[in-house]
Amino acid sequence: MKKLTMMLLAFGLVLGLTSFLWAQESENDFVLVNKTGYVLDKVFVSPTKAEEWGEDIMGQDVLNDGDQVKIKFHPKAATGLYDLKVVYKDDNSSAVWVGYDLSKITKITIHYDKAKDVTTAEVE
Repeated sequence: MKKLTMMLLAFGLVLGLTSFLWAQESENDFVLVNKTGYVLDKVFVSPTKAEEWGEDIMGQDVLNDGDQVKIKFHPKAATGLYDLKVVYKDDNSSAVWVGYDLSKITKITIHYDKAKDVTTAEVE
């Protein structure tokens, strides 16, 4: 009986720790929506304090206009704010936004105003 109790306690601890770690990892995930009228070739997410962008999180994929993608972003180290950079496929131009608290954001929608030549991001 004592062995069974200890096994159940250990199982409960493992289950609780796994749930906690999953919640920590998924708290920075967000949906990126492309409403620019153009194809996004690359997407970078980096801690605000980082000096380099790192790897394109889209890999070989692109994000077509009107499409959305769930960004599963699991940084190795916790940091408060992140920057976002997108690169357009057509002309390799880019747009950058700084200082996002991804733990409070579930969706980022990118818009491009061709008349003003301005790319904006709306967060939810």
